[in-house]
Amino acid sequence: MPMTHAERMRRYRCRIAEDPDRRSQYLAKQRMRYHARKASGKVKTVDQMTDREHRKAKKYWRAVKAQQRKAKKSQSVVTPPPSPTPIAEHAIRPGSSRASREKNRKKMKKVIDNLADKLEKERKRSQKYKKRWLRATGTSETPRRKTKKFLRSATGHQVQRKLLLHNVLLEQLKSKYIMSKHESKKREFQRLFTGSLIKKYKLKRKFCDMVGLPHLKRTCEDDTRKPMNRKKYNCKKVRVVEKVHQFYLRDDNSRMTAGKKETKTFRKMKKQRRFLTDSIRNLHEKYLIEHPKISYSLFAQLRPFWVVQATEQDRQTCLCRTHENFQFILKKLHSLKAIKSASCETVVKEAACDIAWRVTVNYCNAVDMNTWYTFKGRENWLKMDFESLFDAPKMILMPGPHKEYHR
Repeated sequence: MPMTHAERMRRYRCRIAEDPDRRSQYLAKQRMRYHARKASGKVKTVDQMTDREHRKAKKYWRAVKAQQRKAKKSQSVVTPPPSPTPIAEHAIRPGSSRASREKNRKKMKKVIDNLADKLEKERKRSQKYKKRWLRATGTSETPRRKTKKFLRSATGHQVQRKLLLHNVLLEQLKSKYIMSKHESKKREFQRLFTGSLIKKYKLKRKFCDMVGLPHLKRTCEDDTRKPMNRKKYNCKKVRVVEKVHQFYLRDDNSRMTAGKKETKTFRKMKKQRRFLTDSIRNLHEKYLIEHPKISYSLFAQLRPFWVVQATEQDRQTCLCRTHENFQFILKKLHSLKAIKSASCETVVKEAACDIAWRVTVNYCNAVDMNTWYTFKGRENWLKMDFESLFDAPKMILMPGPHKEYHR
């Protein structure tokens, strides 16, 4: 199959490229041809092109350049890199790393110092213009400036009225201060008229002499600060709080825990926990016997945060069915409204004789073991309910003078 014209020209260019002499002649011929076409006007320069033609030419140049870079890159991938030229050992001069580091450090320090100087100059410059702007836009006048301005343009009558107003105000303030009966009112005057502005113009002593205020060493600088008087100590409230705390912390009302981790923290205050030995209601009744009257809500509110009720997990005691049976019975009877209280101590106190009186423990004639008390129409229901909940004893103490309920 015969070759096309393009194939023949490609082979011709390859033969020219392989021969350096022929290639140099070919390039010289092409340059002469380009200059001839340029002289005849067939090839336009950039200054002769229109905007449209210039954009089109740049687009073509970019495409040609991209193709050239691509070919060069592929050629570098195929061709291995040249071997490095060996360098003689005597040509390498060893340098000092310490000297190099010191040189770099000095160089960087110099740069930093220059930048710091520039920054300080810019800061001073900004402060200067800021101060100028504040002075130019500031409309508030100081008392000294107002006084000078008034004296420059004031007449005799205006000065007289101003002095009259000054004296009237001083007399009024002086009379108000003298007529004040309470010390708090007088301290208000002291705090109001011995502030920072009077201190700034060094008129504090003069003003105190004119109004009649005492020469105070310590005064409030402005109205936002707390008053000079010390806060009154509410002795009664503090005494009540201390008494309640001491009552809660007594060993007969609460017991101390011994565990290292049995602590409680509130507002960054860490305390060892204490467990109440009785309910808060019973402790409140006990407190009323020993101390003045206080409400139950306040008594519960003043309880220290580390004094808490012991839970089943904290008790570390036996809570089996046998030992807690009596308390369960009392709770159930209380829920059925058969007794007034679910407390063991209260029920025993109402149903039995005084246990503190040992003489009558075995010699009480008031107790009759042959008398029984029953609820009419409710005996079987109560019996079934108790048996379903727990193993109840054969005899249950009921409220009233030595009354018993027998199943």
